[in-house]
Amino acid sequence: MGRPVDFEKKIEELRGYLIKYNGIPKQTENHAAHKNLKYYINNHSDKPEIKALIEEFHLDEVKQTRSKAHAERRIEEIKEILERYQRIPKGENEKKDYQTVYYFFNHYKDDPEVIKMMDIYTHPDSFYKVTGRPLYTNHYSGRNRPNCNFESAYKYIKYVYERYNVLPARRTLVIYAVWKHFRRKYPFKDEEKYQALEMYKSMFPFFREMSELGCADEELFQFMTIEKPTE
Repeated sequence: MGRPVDFEKKIEELRGYLIKYNGIPKQTENHAAHKNLKYYINNHSDKPEIKALIEEFHLDEVKQTRSKAHAERRIEEIKEILERYQRIPKGENEKKDYQTVYYFFNHYKDDPEVIKMMDIYTHPDSFYKVTGRPLYTNHYSGRNRPNCNFESAYKYIKYVYERYNVLPARRTLVIYAVWKHFRRKYPFKDEEKYQALEMYKSMFPFFREMSELGCADEELFQFMTIEKPTE
């Protein structure tokens, strides 16, 4: 059994480290001091002497600042993945990116910036929150199948545009559902896109209402040029 720690002496030792390194040193600066400080702060923060050190050197504020900086870096990484796919990754070929994105969303889902990303890239939780419908249903084969019809897509797209002044990402299921609904009824050639869009705006409430909300023609063309998403 080890000798009992002289707590008063230990506090002075820890304070000396904090003064010398202007806070908790990095492991590369002083591994023993880093480990010692972390141990006492994490395991003895209920003791008045350790509480006093935390307050004196603003260690809670430092921890929060570092945590915030880490979250901000991660947000940029997640944005890059989402922008590359123009939807949330899925499927076996995208498994690593899928896990990265969903792990991040699960940990930071209360952050306003993360909520915005989940909405724009049509996270299943966001879709259900707006439409009351699951975005996918379980197929008898064991695979998830899309469960997004035109009416629910219409409702979701309007919600996103009214809230953020942007459309959902161009390869999401909600964009595809609108594209499929109109192209199936009114096929057209690429050179007829403009005429088709003008016809759609005059004939169908969805295009008319989106236009009235300020959605520009360049954005509305998105519904006519998307690729079918991978299921």
